[in-house]
Amino acid sequence: MTDVTLPPSSTVASIRDLTSVLPTELLALIFRYLVALHPKDYQEYNPTDPRPLQPLDWIHISHVCRRWRTIALDSPQLWCRLFPKMGSAHEAFIQRSKNAPLLINGSLLKHQVIPADELLPSLLEQRDRIQALHLYDMYVDTLSKLSLGFTGHWPRLTSLDLSCFALVGAEELPKLPNNIFIETPNLQSLRLVGIDFPCGSGSPSLRTLDYSAKPQKYFLLPPRSRADVAGIVGTLSQMPELRTLHLNLMEPATNPTSTSFIEPCFLPHLQDFVLSSDNIAHTSLIWAQLHTSSSPRTIRIHHKKCIGKNADSESHLVSLCERHLVGRPSFPNALRIKTRTNNHGSNERLSLDFYNRRWKKTGVELDTAELAEDRYHFDLRIGLPSRTVFLRTLLPRLPINSITKLTLVLDVNSEWNQDTIRELFLPMRSIDYLRLVGDNATIALKALMLAPSSDQPAANENVLFPTLSMLCCLNITFKHDCDGYTGTNVGSEHDHRAFFRVLESRSRRRGGKLRQVILEGCRGWEEYMDEWKGSGVDVVLK
Repeated sequence: MTDVTLPPSSTVASIRDLTSVLPTELLALIFRYLVALHPKDYQEYNPTDPRPLQPLDWIHISHVCRRWRTIALDSPQLWCRLFPKMGSAHEAFIQRSKNAPLLINGSLLKHQVIPADELLPSLLEQRDRIQALHLYDMYVDTLSKLSLGFTGHWPRLTSLDLSCFALVGAEELPKLPNNIFIETPNLQSLRLVGIDFPCGSGSPSLRTLDYSAKPQKYFLLPPRSRADVAGIVGTLSQMPELRTLHLNLMEPATNPTSTSFIEPCFLPHLQDFVLSSDNIAHTSLIWAQLHTSSSPRTIRIHHKKCIGKNADSESHLVSLCERHLVGRPSFPNALRIKTRTNNHGSNERLSLDFYNRRWKKTGVELDTAELAEDRYHFDLRIGLPSRTVFLRTLLPRLPINSITKLTLVLDVNSEWNQDTIRELFLPMRSIDYLRLVGDNATIALKALMLAPSSDQPAANENVLFPTLSMLCCLNITFKHDCDGYTGTNVGSEHDHRAFFRVLESRSRRRGGKLRQVILEGCRGWEEYMDEWKGSGVDVVLK
């Protein structure tokens, strides 16, 4: 870039256009930054913003003066973002972008300004220039026509994102060509929704794979996937550069029942791993075959159906956690294991979210030294106490001595008792912040009530959460309102007395004192507030 030579200060006032002293290259960079501030397409346009920007508003810079227009027309990078709703401007953008890489993003619904039948031929003509291709709301026939284009070479394509609707009555998901990775040698990011998993030859350059078998919309039952576990793992084994792997699978038609049929998959650089499936057996098979040089920074395992009462399934999942987590130089920034459905009418939901505090706040990766110095948060939502069998074997595999914050949600009618709570959480000796959510959490309050008095040693092994200094109660009822509610162990007339005993005993402990209690969205506390504040604990309402 040429040097900027400013005129003498005496002549600055006489210059009508101060931008005239800026070099052409600098103005072009400013224009590129201005384009980046605008939405990529109309899906990102938000009319509720105070000053909403539409995708093509930046074109007004070419209408300011002759110099600005010349610079804009001579800057191909300004014209390389295309989307279906741009209408007749599409061809003008292609011409003005010259040979710059094209970035295409947008929806292909039938009401778009440029119909898919007209847009696709133009895109395929420019496939040697396309760097990013993100198309949403596609119908199966549109995807089929686009797939024909992948029989040719896409040398610049680094990012591909395709989302498809399900065809009415279709039994199987649509499929991309088997040679798609061969024709896209520089592909680094791939996201597919409602399309069958691309089994076959993998991509040695791929760094991010985000796959969801579930279509955007489907009728009655979703189409099935033809990809089996062996094919999925075999394809992943040909993607050694993967850093991010998100798999949201439906139950395939056929699957091996033993790992002896599946070759191991080594992903040395994997950092973010999410695996969601309808079937715990298939989830376990895939996870069992993944090998990494170190623990991924984030691990999330979601089961759309409950783990169930099969002890073998639970123990296998625990053993997988142990193999992937224990003995590694660093623990993941986040570990999530989640189930979300019922088993024969019984609520067996489990949501376990274990994350590093600093990572959750900033979202950035932390090195080993930072992890060692920081603390973890533990968010736990449990249904029936039968889940404690699973938790009792899993928790020792976690760095529980590093957990400083615990959020506990006990689902309604889950038949919990104080002994179960104490047995499960007694090993957690570093909790200084406890957040209890929902009426059933009063059981946990009564477990805290068993704290020793001030004349006993602070290091008593029977003290639950001995370092607790802050307690947050969310949506808890302290007094029964006699409104016909018949829940068990919830909002009884003795809950407020139990709560007072917790405050009184905890505020007098020598080793760790309870200093503050926050009541948020709670009910039935009004007539007991003066008594609670007399315990010596700061009680705050929100």
